[in-house]
Amino acid sequence: MREFAKIGPKFWVGETGKAIRRRGSEAVVMAMYLMTSPHSNMLGLYSQPILYAAHETGLGPEGASLGLRHCIEVGFCAYDEESEMVWVFKMARYQIAEALLPTDKRCKGIQNDYDALPMCPFLGPFFDRYSVAYNLTKRRDQKNKCDAPSEAPYQAPSKQREGEREGEGEGKSEGASAPPAPPPPPKPKTKKTKPPEVTLAEWLDAEKAAERKAVPADDPIFAYADQIGLPREFLHLAWAEFKVRYTAEPVKGERPKTYNDWRAVFRKAVREGWLKLWFLDGQQYALTTAGQQAQRVQQNGGAA
Repeated sequence: MREFAKIGPKFWVGETGKAIRRRGSEAVVMAMYLMTSPHSNMLGLYSQPILYAAHETGLGPEGASLGLRHCIEVGFCAYDEESEMVWVFKMARYQIAEALLPTDKRCKGIQNDYDALPMCPFLGPFFDRYSVAYNLTKRRDQKNKCDAPSEAPYQAPSKQREGEREGEGEGKSEGASAPPAPPPPPKPKTKKTKPPEVTLAEWLDAEKAAERKAVPADDPIFAYADQIGLPREFLHLAWAEFKVRYTAEPVKGERPKTYNDWRAVFRKAVREGWLKLWFLDGQQYALTTAGQQAQRVQQNGGAA
């Protein structure tokens, strides 16, 4: 059990705190409980049975469930009923720090705590949200519960081999035993083929035909933007400018850019500031001249 938990005074005046207050006392009590629960950890991702919360808050099962549902609806946390795991999205930022240097020894402790968590749907999203801030290196999710062994495990000897050992030294039988069947030939290894490199316009058409969003809501770029405090508005502006830049007709004599994973290219463009749309002004991001121009274009209905 943790000895203390940190709660910032801005909780009461922030957007999420105000939204929780508007939902009623059950939501407020449940939010405060989830940040200070005796079962919690500094990651904000931990096992929290509803019955424990009902008893320890005094809300009862119905009140605790109602308060938890309100907290989920305002985006304060998520809860998985099957594993009884709760994830308070921004709790790690307040309990640990906004970000840690790679040399900070706490990074290893955070990775160890993360590795020890039971399986739940939030393991992958947690890593995507905090891997950069806390220098995490090993991602987990429910699809890879454990690493497959590199070699086949030890197997008990077959009955045929047991019989061979029992007959050793007793003399050979009249007829020679049949030789063992040769092992089956190894299966040919199939090479994984990468998708072909295409232009952004071709890739967008293919995603549209497959009814997939170009940048889905669970794309890691959103978690990265939240980590560094980049407004979602700037991220949407970057995607609009990214499309304009890479769907425009190339300069005469140049070939259009082609890639097989345009989502990864967009993430790289945002992380490395290819578009030069914003800059960090103190603790907040502001648009550059190019960013303001792009914003005006979008406000007027997009690029001509």
